[in-house]
Parts: sequence; structure tokens; C-alpha cells
Amino acid sequence: MFINRFLLVAAFSAFALLIIAASAYRKSAKTAALLQQQNETLSAQVNTLQAQYALTKQAYKALSETQLQIQKKNHAVIKRIKAAPKGDDAPIAPVLKQALEAIE
Repeated sequence: MFINRFLLVAAFSAFALLIIAASAYRKSAKTAALLQQQNETLSAQVNTLQAQYALTKQAYKALSETQLQIQKKNHAVIKRIKAAPKGDDAPIAPVLKQALEAIE
């Protein structure tokens, strides 16, 4: 009788452990699926950010090159204006000189 009760308790305990294990497995499977989905979403976001970074880097490089070209051209023009004779009184020359000096 004692052995029967012991076996019955052991069987119920094993069944309860089986139910707990099955529940934990289902939860872990759901968690794994959610983590996989989040990983895919984050990977897509990383790819998007990498593409945006590459475009931004190209745009910054183009902007820097353009600014350098403008700076070189402005410097050459300002240098020529400063080298002009003091008596250069053409009607537009003083206004142009002031405008270009303001760019400095």
C-alpha cells in the first residue's frame, strides 16, 4: 500500500514536472521567436543607418570640397581687389570692393 501511494505520488510529481517543463518550453519558444523578430528588425535598422551614414559621408565630402573651391576662388578675387591701384574709382569698383571685403 505504501509503495502504491509512493508510486502514485511519484507519478503525479513527474506529471506536474512534465507540465511545468512543457510550459517553460512553450514560453522559451515564444521568447526565442520574439527575440528572432527583434533581431531581424534591429538588423534592418542597422542596415538603414549604415546606408544613411554612407550617404551623409558622401554629402559631407562633396560639401567640404565645394567649400574649399569657393574659399580658393574668393581668396584669389579678394587678393586681386586688394592689389588694385588706390585710384581705381570706376563706378562699381568701391561697392564691389566693399562687398568682397565683407566676405573675408
